[in-house]
Amino acid sequence: RRSFRRFFNKMEKMMSATIYTVVNEDYFEFAKIFLLSLIDNTPDRKIKKIVINDTGLLDNQRKVLKSISKKIEIFKTTNETIPTDFKIHTENWRKVVGQKTIGLHKICKKENYPIIMLDCDMYIVSDFTNEIKKSDIQVCKRPRLINNNGYVLDYIACWFIINNEKGKHFLESWMESIPRIKGAHRETPALCKTIYNFKHQDDYVIVEDDSKSVASLNFNTDPKIVHFKSQGYNQTFSQRIKNVKNTPESISDKITKYLK
Repeated sequence: RRSFRRFFNKMEKMMSATIYTVVNEDYFEFAKIFLLSLIDNTPDRKIKKIVINDTGLLDNQRKVLKSISKKIEIFKTTNETIPTDFKIHTENWRKVVGQKTIGLHKICKKENYPIIMLDCDMYIVSDFTNEIKKSDIQVCKRPRLINNNGYVLDYIACWFIINNEKGKHFLESWMESIPRIKGAHRETPALCKTIYNFKHQDDYVIVEDDSKSVASLNFNTDPKIVHFKSQGYNQTFSQRIKNVKNTPESISDKITKYLK
């Protein structure tokens, strides 16, 4: 029985995922919604741990987030407090975004795989761990967009999975590409360019997950995750919550409850 239990525990650990996100003071309310909906709607056995990269939380905010689950770990990749005030494409916003890949690289260890990187301005509707596929990385496919600097964006970096050491190699190439991108927004264009490069490698497996499922802006797509994404200009917290269309009243009530 003991050997069977050890085997079962080992298998459960292998099936569970590390969840990783980045939070600062301005995104605290988003983080509460994200973490509480994650805990409520994901089986506990499927979460290995939840890692938060703290880029400027207040002490009391840090305590609140830690109290949500014993599986939450908080660390810093910078001692600098980086306020963003929900303003996008500013220098501080770029600094915060830059910490995402730095922190992800830091936790790339064999015992942590698979690692799912999610933006904290998301709501977990239902268990998404069955989206994990046999691959090196998984990326979020979005409707094609050409930005102001001419970059073709077929993917968005709000959902990204590293499944193994080959996935770590992709991340390192992505990080090397970021400083070479022109314009205010560098993370996603660099991701897209890196994906296009790795697609030509026959031994590299990239799975594309539809944004309608893992980062939807509309509840009518039957999503597992919705994304309170900014619509390209500076919006308040409540405006960004309303950006997701057709939100059921039951979900609105839960969000209100989470924020109390």
